[in-house]
Amino acid sequence: MSATVEYDARWDVYRIREDGQLMADGDGYPLAFDHRADAEDMVTRRTELFAEIARQRRCR
Repeated sequence: MSATVEYDARWDVYRIREDGQLMADGDGYPLAFDHRADAEDMVTRRTELFAEIARQRRCR
């Protein structure tokens, strides 16, 4: 899984693209961030979460 942050000039927001698809909320709307740092923080936290889940599965 590879996520990148990109600027959407049309809406003046930053979005996260993962494996070619925009990351969306539960209703299917693309996530939008006013600041690049917030979007990058989301990518970091999500990566850490998935790493922790994988670690826990290995420990079972």
